[in-house]
Amino acid sequence: MRIETPLEDILATRKGFTIDSHSSTEVILIHGIGGTASGNKPLGDFIASHNGFDVVGICLPGHATKPEDLFPVTYEDWAKAIKDACLEARKTHAKVLIVGGSLGGLLALQAAEEGVVDGVVEFSAPLVYKHPIFNAAGFISHFKKYHVWKEYQYVTKEDAEKAKLVSYDRLPYKSVQEMNKLQKEVKQNLSSVHCPCLAIYGGQDVLVSQKGSMKMLSKAKIQQLQTELFVNSGHTMLWGVDKEAVFAKISDFLTNI
Repeated sequence: MRIETPLEDILATRKGFTIDSHSSTEVILIHGIGGTASGNKPLGDFIASHNGFDVVGICLPGHATKPEDLFPVTYEDWAKAIKDACLEARKTHAKVLIVGGSLGGLLALQAAEEGVVDGVVEFSAPLVYKHPIFNAAGFISHFKKYHVWKEYQYVTKEDAEKAKLVSYDRLPYKSVQEMNKLQKEVKQNLSSVHCPCLAIYGGQDVLVSQKGSMKMLSKAKIQQLQTELFVNSGHTMLWGVDKEAVFAKISDFLTNI
């Protein structure tokens, strides 16, 4: 994974950022589990420049510090942070839209289910897992604290240093279990999504089942649902081979809400 964002920009945005375009529409961006707001900054810049919308990059509780800080955090803490952000945005904006990836995708869907946003984009939201270890996170957490991301390979030392600032290199199994609790709630309430919804998945995602997740969304009969599959993309779509096309798809969808 090549991280092109300069180190100083990552340090400045990892705990959250705001792009003020003086718009009546605000877009809230949510990162994935273990990630930081800086991972969404390139997408935020694209939306601000192409759509002219205000953008807020959220940093979820327990993130952008150290992995140990995730242990006391529950999925309710993450959900409250997003709902509070949506309600705050509503005070000053006529339209509130939300975009989230992975865990952020689940939280974005939950916000849509609760009716606090006018449109939602989720990418790589784990409605159905492909990687079996995540289903067993609750059991594993009794014997092992962390899942270490051995899959990540970095070309240079600089990329490795940047990556640890964009995303934790290890993740508490307890936190994955919290995400599983959120997943269960979101799946039960998918039919409550009544706003426009775009779901994007990558054909090379080794963590999330794109077929299973998209099938679940289809069965929920969300009236304004659009789905998109990028066959060459993996889980981290905003950094992958199709990132420009993913950015454009999200931007076009937001324009038409």
